[in-house]
Amino acid sequence: NNVIVDSSRDIIISQDSTKDIGGSGAKYYADNDFILNDNINISAQLDIITDADGNGAGEFTLASGKSINTGGNTFNLKANDIFLNGTVNTGVGTVNIDVSDFGTIGLGDANAGLDLSSAELTNITAEYLNIGSGLLNSTIYLNNVLSAYAVIFVAYSIFEGSQIYKFGF
Repeated sequence: NNVIVDSSRDIIISQDSTKDIGGSGAKYYADNDFILNDNINISAQLDIITDADGNGAGEFTLASGKSINTGGNTFNLKANDIFLNGTVNTGVGTVNIDVSDFGTIGLGDANAGLDLSSAELTNITAEYLNIGSGLLNSTIYLNNVLSAYAVIFVAYSIFEGSQIYKFGF
C-alpha cells in the first residue's frame, strides 16, 4: 500500500510517537508548508513536495531532535526552502533535494531561495546526495560549504547542467 496525502494547505505532523510506514512508499504533496514535529521511519521511498502548486510559497521544516529514516530507500524532497533542524538518514539510499519554483539554491553561507547551511548538510546521512536538477536548470551558489558533500555538489551539478557560482569552501 502507498500512503498518499495531498493538501491545498499545510501538512503538519505533530504526534508524540514515531510513524512506522511500510508498504511501497509514502507521498506528501502540500501547496504550502510541510512541518514535521515527529519521527518518520519508512521501509520504502519517501516523497515530500511542498509548494506543489509552484507559486513560491512552501517550506519544509524538520524539527530539532526529530528524524527521517528510510531504511536504505530514496528520499525525494522538493521545497521552496528547507529548515533541516533534525536528521535525515537513508543509509545506502539516495537523498534528492530540489527547489520547487525554478529558484536558486544556496549551500553553506550562500543566500539564495532554497538554503542549506553547512550545519543542515551535516544532518544528512546518505550514500548519494543530489542537490538541484538540470531539468529545472537550478542555479546553485556555494559559499563556505563545510561538509563532506562539497565536492559531490560540484560534480553532480555540472553533470546535470546547472549553473554553479562558488565563493569558497
